[in-house]
Amino acid sequence: NSSKIESSILTPDQQRIVQSAIDAPDYFLLNGPPGTGKTSVIIHHIVKHLVQIKKETILLLAFTNKAVDQLCHVLDRIFNDKRQFVRLGKPIDKHESLLKSTLNQRIIDADQIAKTNRRHLNRNDLKQLFDDVSVVVSTVSSIANKSDLLQLLSFDRVIIDEASQLLEPQIIGVLSQVPRFIMIGDHKQLPAVVQQSRQQSAVDDPILNNIGLFNRADSLFERLYTYCERMGYHHAYDQLTIQGRMHRELAAFPSKHFYNDSLSTLAEYLREDDHRQLIPLPAISQSLSKLQQLFAFNRLICIPTQTIEAAQKSNRKEAERICQIVQTIQQLNNFRQIEWNPSKQIGIISPFRNQIALIRQLMLESDITFADQIHIDTVERFQGDEKDIIIVSFSVNNLHELSMMIAKDANNAIDRKLNVTITRAKEQLILLGNFDILQNEEIYTSLFKFIKTNGVISQDFE
Repeated sequence: NSSKIESSILTPDQQRIVQSAIDAPDYFLLNGPPGTGKTSVIIHHIVKHLVQIKKETILLLAFTNKAVDQLCHVLDRIFNDKRQFVRLGKPIDKHESLLKSTLNQRIIDADQIAKTNRRHLNRNDLKQLFDDVSVVVSTVSSIANKSDLLQLLSFDRVIIDEASQLLEPQIIGVLSQVPRFIMIGDHKQLPAVVQQSRQQSAVDDPILNNIGLFNRADSLFERLYTYCERMGYHHAYDQLTIQGRMHRELAAFPSKHFYNDSLSTLAEYLREDDHRQLIPLPAISQSLSKLQQLFAFNRLICIPTQTIEAAQKSNRKEAERICQIVQTIQQLNNFRQIEWNPSKQIGIISPFRNQIALIRQLMLESDITFADQIHIDTVERFQGDEKDIIIVSFSVNNLHELSMMIAKDANNAIDRKLNVTITRAKEQLILLGNFDILQNEEIYTSLFKFIKTNGVISQDFE
């Protein structure tokens, strides 16, 4: 029952992947590196085709509420008739269309109609809420608590976003109730959260090892993906390779060290030399201070800092410098006559809550009037997000703190947290940290060498 995907806005690899996903007889695994449009483009086209052409009923899941909100925005663009999809649970985003799509709001609306007709809401009314529904969207945890809904509705396929953060017990119960599934994730980004170490989670059983289960800390997505690679099941998995987020100078390091040089920029594919992913930073005609020059002309910047012995998971000097950097960026925006939108332009990432709190405190105490609009958080809270400029405060004071911020993959080849951290930036990446401590991890040594050659390491920030 295959049907041809035709879309002028899809790249060749996107079109191939969408076609493979909808044609999969049982399951399909999509690895989507940062900025490759796995939610905004791929899920959009897959769902639209499956519902409108193949007339399937879809269960659309994600790990976090934030990701479910993003999926609802995708569905909002697909369906003119908003009754065709319903969201379980409460959205974080308070956009009117998202609130109207929730099951709770649909029940409230149905109850008001029943009261208008001078009767009580009954079971048949609730069942009718799903008569026109083609897509039910939810977090994995929400759907797990609504087994009665899975009995009431029959789904042709389940599509799971953020699948690389889900362990098998979290999702296997849902997968067993649908004939086909599509899992979308990236096992080189944030892993599933587990309490045990990888040594404690290791599996030493030949039968389980034979199906690719070597560690219970690995997601089902990662296990199946690596198994398909090993077995040569090319029909069941694929990877996106064209990213539209990062400037070419920022994308070069993660492409080489995390994705085997497989990533290219959308601008290179389109052959648009004036695309923002290829052009230099905007020129400034005004005379600039040394500090302004540092951030006006460089996309990749490292600022070395010293350990603060008495501090735990924080570094006041880094926090103070971040305030200066933000003020400098605002000055450069004024020179370039760029409209200032701090919530979209700047993101500040640190691995430790102590440092996040300190940065927020100093920002609010400074004369930065827009401090409360800037997103300051851990990398876990930034997954799926992007900003023009990402500022990173590593704030490590010893090797123990360094070990706490590392999340290596199953082969100990990459640091998944570092991958997510540096790939949130579209235009500029600014790193602050103690080089001597960070370079005890090989990937940081490689990163600093790369920036020394392709960016700038500023020894004279003061």
